[in-house]
Amino acid sequence: MSASYPIDQQKLAGVVLTSGSHKSPEEGVCLLEALAYVRGIPHTDHPACVSTYLGAFGRTLNDRLPDDARQQLVRLIPLLPGTAEDGLDERRRWIAADYSTRVLAPKWLDRAGLTGHAETLRSLPPIVDRDTYNGAYSAAFAAQEAAWELRCQRFDAIRARVRGALAERSDVAVAADVAVAAVVAVDAVAAVAADVAVAVDVAAAAAVAVDAVAAAVADVAVAVDVAVDAVAAADVDVDGENERYWAVRDAVYAKVRALYEERYADLIAECRAEAIALYERLIRCDATR
Repeated sequence: MSASYPIDQQKLAGVVLTSGSHKSPEEGVCLLEALAYVRGIPHTDHPACVSTYLGAFGRTLNDRLPDDARQQLVRLIPLLPGTAEDGLDERRRWIAADYSTRVLAPKWLDRAGLTGHAETLRSLPPIVDRDTYNGAYSAAFAAQEAAWELRCQRFDAIRARVRGALAERSDVAVAADVAVAAVVAVDAVAAVAADVAVAVDVAAAAAVAVDAVAAAVADVAVAVDVAVDAVAAADVDVDGENERYWAVRDAVYAKVRALYEERYADLIAECRAEAIALYERLIRCDATR
């Protein structure tokens, strides 16, 4: 941190980060708003002293982490001032692209059973510029296509099993029609898988990784029974088809997410730790891993 960007250490010690944007520090602060607060500048979540790239990454990461993990970002606040003028954002983007393509994506592809694609990505030369990025594109695209196909297969299986299970239950007809409920269940599983993938999502450098996570996490056995029970129990006494859909979807989402949080607790914690570590590396512009 440059001396031209003083930090009030007493304020910093008392910072508690919360999600979303806020009208004032009294209402709460996200990561970037906390930086403005400890620097004593007008309240904002876009402080001019922070690079555009790190600001966008930080706002997303702050909002996707749960309350306990979010507090780990406080120690990074003093590292952010001055990054707007350090000229390192292009390098940061290549670091994120390299890490997402050659480290994160292969890890998720292995979990999805796509080990051949995982090994291909690991063996790529480091991504350090446009040429090496372009050189990695065909391998990353092939992995993305394979992961997407697997994801579709698994979601189709979920949809079919949910539809069949709902059709056998007389109590579900009141809550939602079978076809809608099947789509709702799949949507909820997809949304949970996306949230679980916080480390990949915030990096936003290799779309292949997001699909690999969805393929790995959205397994049929985990989702179907809890989705069916959630649809059956959903309180959908609302007006209109759209309202009914969202009421059922919210109920299913909550149940499926709770199940994933329990079953994949170690995986989720690993994702969050990787996201925070990657953000620190990008702030410091550290290409080592």
